[in-house]
Amino acid sequence: MAEYDEYMGHVDSAPPPADSMDNTLAKASEKELRHWLRDATKRADTAMARRSALPPGTSRARVTTANARWASVAEYRDLLARELQLRGLTP
Repeated sequence: MAEYDEYMGHVDSAPPPADSMDNTLAKASEKELRHWLRDATKRADTAMARRSALPPGTSRARVTTANARWASVAEYRDLLARELQLRGLTP
């Protein structure tokens, strides 16, 4: 059964963890990178929308958590875009 995270989506569809990311990105095809970028962009947009939807008076902990979730997926999205640019491709 596929694991599901409310903010990140299906965890099983995500690429490997950051410690092996450099090696994974180097071996990934353009098609894989574009797929991962599309998925990461969608996740970043979702996290941003959830962060923006927090009502006034939300606890500092919830705001910090929402910011951290967005920052995490946005950083991953930027990493994939940078890899495509390094290969001379347009993200």
